[in-house]
Amino acid sequence: MNAANPQPPFPCSVLDEAGAYKWSGNFRVSSSAIERFAILTWTRRDLTSALAMIRECCKDEWDDKDSPVSQALWWSAVVIYGKPFKRSDARKLLGRSWAVAHLKTQVSTEALDLHEYLMHLRDKMMAHDDGLGERKDLVLSLPPKRPAHFEYLGIGTANRRVVSLGTDIAKQLEPHFADVERIFIHLWQEQFDAIRQHLLDTNFADVTLLGPHVEEDPFVDIQRVLDAYGRAGGASGPSNSPSIGNCP
Repeated sequence: MNAANPQPPFPCSVLDEAGAYKWSGNFRVSSSAIERFAILTWTRRDLTSALAMIRECCKDEWDDKDSPVSQALWWSAVVIYGKPFKRSDARKLLGRSWAVAHLKTQVSTEALDLHEYLMHLRDKMMAHDDGLGERKDLVLSLPPKRPAHFEYLGIGTANRRVVSLGTDIAKQLEPHFADVERIFIHLWQEQFDAIRQHLLDTNFADVTLLGPHVEEDPFVDIQRVLDAYGRAGGASGPSNSPSIGNCP
């Protein structure tokens, strides 16, 4: 902004009261139309990243299912794939089920089964723990004679656990990841044109300029994340759940 192109009186509309177009540049805005498009952009990024991850999982060098790199690739692929289809505080405008509702209009029942399979992996094994992929048997090992000391007892759980799903399943799923990415890229392309035309047709009525936009790196450092989202000793009250020491 300079004397020839003065600073807008933020917040303000794109057009002034007389309907004149005065401002040029990059601006932070409030706009439901642009926010809808932004959610499609974030969705596209997620699905492109997930596809790249599952393609890495297809490589034979990761067929070692105990490899931490193999696990990291698998879990990243599934969790990132699931982001557009789960609740998100940063993506509220389109609603929780918009992405799966669109997917259902584009794919076969078989493809929806693969989608549900991935969401079960995400919900029940990778992002949370509902017992999928890991035996939850409780195990007590007893010696031949009645033990006189606890050191003779063995307690724990089963040892079998899925770390990654291997290259065979990755190769089965890769076409599905690619199809889903293609579907949402196509939607993104359609809406890119449609929303820009809508802004022109409505004289930017939906848009409020909030200030200049300067591209900045998002913060992820420890201090600012804790400041923004809370600390362990924050406002939450004491838990009623039993602690480790509360034996019956």
